[in-house]
Amino acid sequence: MYERKINPSSLALLVFFLFTVIRQQACIAQKQEACGPSSCGKITNISYPFRLKNDPPNCGNPSYDLACENNITVLYLFSGRYYVESINYDNLTIRLVDPGVQQSNCSSIPRYFLYQANFSDSYTSDRVDAYEYYNAYDNLFEHVIYLNCSNRVSDDPKYVDTASCINWNSNGHIYAIAGYLSAQILKVDCRVRMVAATSLWGPVDEDYTYNQSFSYDDIHWALSYGFEVSWLKVFCIDHCGEPRCYYNETTKTFVCYRDYCYTPLGFPTTKCGKTRLIFKFSFR
Repeated sequence: MYERKINPSSLALLVFFLFTVIRQQACIAQKQEACGPSSCGKITNISYPFRLKNDPPNCGNPSYDLACENNITVLYLFSGRYYVESINYDNLTIRLVDPGVQQSNCSSIPRYFLYQANFSDSYTSDRVDAYEYYNAYDNLFEHVIYLNCSNRVSDDPKYVDTASCINWNSNGHIYAIAGYLSAQILKVDCRVRMVAATSLWGPVDEDYTYNQSFSYDDIHWALSYGFEVSWLKVFCIDHCGEPRCYYNETTKTFVCYRDYCYTPLGFPTTKCGKTRLIFKFSFR
């Protein structure tokens, strides 16, 4: 009978890889157990990778600092200061609300300009942000775009009139659009005043806007719900040693690629013709 022999170097490499993965997972579990969750206001489950700024230095990841201000959990993201509405450790997202938006006051507007382009793409940029606007499945938030138009817009239902709520001390007319502002729908006499984010709606249509009609009350409600961002990168780093991992929709697991190579255009690919060590894991 033919007996397959295992290459000693391959076996040693596999053992080393498994040992590294087990050690990484043990360190994460040890951190979580030793620190326990912190609490601020209604957010009572602040645990790894998150930490409050006054937590012991060995707790959490310093890239995921949260502040507790007047009993409100706050995240400083780019140039903005956002209220934390919830943390979901099952899908690795945190939901944030612009403090300028008050749910019961439709005249309140966002303070901070936030667009998907604020976030770097780890495949095309050397900068690795702590947060992403997408997860394994889709984009986590879409946009609400405020425009100041010199003339009234009456021929496009995507332009939602905000006059019943907003007085922006403007000589023109203020409209809000749910989705992206594509060149096809931008009026020549309109300019962008503000871009904000919401995760309340689903994916946009082919023209990057929504096919359904919204009132401004709908749009304001969506802004008061807030938007989600993901900390998938630190999840991948903790389990894979790098900020990139791949979600397999068939097996519903994440996969660590140990041998990346790149196409002539610079895009990552796993078709390298090399032996790859792969470790699979699911959301906890």
